[in-house]
Amino acid sequence: MKRGEIVIGEQPTLTSEKIQELKVAWGARNERAGEMRSQSPKFQAAMKKLSENPEWQAANAAAIVRRTTDPNWQAAIAEANKKKAQDPEWRANQATGSKKRSESPEWQAQHKAQLAKQNHERWHVKRGIVNPECELCRTEVA
Repeated sequence: MKRGEIVIGEQPTLTSEKIQELKVAWGARNERAGEMRSQSPKFQAAMKKLSENPEWQAANAAAIVRRTTDPNWQAAIAEANKKKAQDPEWRANQATGSKKRSESPEWQAQHKAQLAKQNHERWHVKRGIVNPECELCRTEVA
């Protein structure tokens, strides 16, 4: 039977193994979709706008305080960290993961651009200075 074909009278048999397999497959699919959605420019713009909202900032700060002062939450985090630390694959990734990422030319270029933008904000924008030698100042003026 191919996908989309309808056969009257037959019903699929779902075993507990098949159900678990479907859950894992759908979980991975939804995780990938969430990652793609969170990387979209539209989503990023909406999150930036939301994070600039003072009401959201206050509610978020209150939620963080509530969560981090809860002893049950602290115990759950401590337990999760213990489990992670016991996983040899996780430990190996911790030791090499950030180094590998920071050695990639794409990451270095992105990091350099981000630093230039931050320095431009600090030294020129916040002080109201327009430096004709600064490329970012020239693009903002144009």
